[in-house]
Amino acid sequence: MREQQFQGPLLEHFRRRGFTYCCCELPFFRKSIDVFAYHPGRRIAVSVEMKVKNWRRAFRQALVYQLCSDYVYVLLPEEYAHRADIGLFREHEVGLLTISGVRSGGGPSVAELVEPRRSRARDRKLRRRQIDKAKRNTK
Repeated sequence: MREQQFQGPLLEHFRRRGFTYCCCELPFFRKSIDVFAYHPGRRIAVSVEMKVKNWRRAFRQALVYQLCSDYVYVLLPEEYAHRADIGLFREHEVGLLTISGVRSGGGPSVAELVEPRRSRARDRKLRRRQIDKAKRNTK
């Protein structure tokens, strides 16, 4: 299983919820946000860091993305999500998404395990810059 297998289902998950601008690997400083989505009607920017197993690394990266997003998530395959420290996610207001059905071919499904809180660390200029990049990079 590879992270790239999650991208399509995750983009579709956000598009079904009205996020018009969705893109993968959006540069942010020296990293790339795996999936960035913007909903212009609700004016919400979301960042998602995806990992197959290493939830701690994904969590650390997601904390940085709070600077440019209203809501931040980590996405893990359903079979590895039980390893994540749910209390830590809640404490730092980071959401946790799971994905299932990637290997089975029966149609991947994304579910929210932990609901994020609106980021208090976001910077208006950084957020605006990411939204503008997403608009340019959305096909």
